[in-house]
Amino acid sequence: MPAPFLPEAFVEKFTRLLGSEAEEFFAYSRRKLGKSFRVNPLKAVMPAVQASLERQGFGLEPLSFSPEAFRVPGENIELGKTPEYALGSIAVQEASSMVPALVLAPQPGQLVLDACAAPGSKTSQMAALMENQGGILALDVNRERVKSLKFTLGRLGVANTVVALNDATKTAFPALFDRVLLDAPCSSEGLVRKRLDALKGWSPRLVEYKARLQKKLILKAFDALKEGGQLVYSTCTLSPEENEEVVQFLLAERPAAGLLSVRLPGFRFRPGLLEGLEACARVLPQDNDSEAFFVARLGKGKA
Repeated sequence: MPAPFLPEAFVEKFTRLLGSEAEEFFAYSRRKLGKSFRVNPLKAVMPAVQASLERQGFGLEPLSFSPEAFRVPGENIELGKTPEYALGSIAVQEASSMVPALVLAPQPGQLVLDACAAPGSKTSQMAALMENQGGILALDVNRERVKSLKFTLGRLGVANTVVALNDATKTAFPALFDRVLLDAPCSSEGLVRKRLDALKGWSPRLVEYKARLQKKLILKAFDALKEGGQLVYSTCTLSPEENEEVVQFLLAERPAAGLLSVRLPGFRFRPGLLEGLEACARVLPQDNDSEAFFVARLGKGKA
């Protein structure tokens, strides 16, 4: 299998950051990522979907952090051609990508903002957790991605979500949301296991550019929270500039912000790299055989 492209500056940076674990990190980064999915409870029940897919010849491995999530080992797995996919009974979603919504844990009846929602995997996951009750405002700045978002939500039977074309960096949100998810645009370092060319455009300048954008977004996202509300900030990247330093920026700019712990039994996290930010959660690809990821959970005022 062809190896993914890893820029020299990327290798140097993460060799320095990861020390003795760098070799395993690069080894996993060069391994193709298998398929995973979750059963969509808005349209199906897990035992029936599992039985049907197994009859079709798929080998399913349950993922311990979620009763509705599975990994499908093997090459050239085409879940997108199954009746379950067409009917919206399953959502193909990488394991790490399922974590932010589970950590945020929106409840039925709550009001939720998904500030960078496309293509909709996490939006639909939150709608399922909310049992299609309450409301989600799902935004994206890209018109074509908004079309994809609407299609995804329609296929998966989401009925509690309003979709809008919107630049969250230029919006003054009212402070009325119980939960906010900011799955921020990033340098996508974790996607190298999905796409061989994922890091073709990677550079230290790209990381700096994304970090500036993320700092604008996180202030807007936090300001949208009501008192006692919670924000999950996540990226599919590992550079501290886009992760811990963004959280640190928010904590400095918004005295009402407090860093909360990230817990999800069955999924391995590592602590944040910066002093005082150990409650942030980092995911290396070797930890759960997944994409690299970062998650932080923050509260506003009295929880």
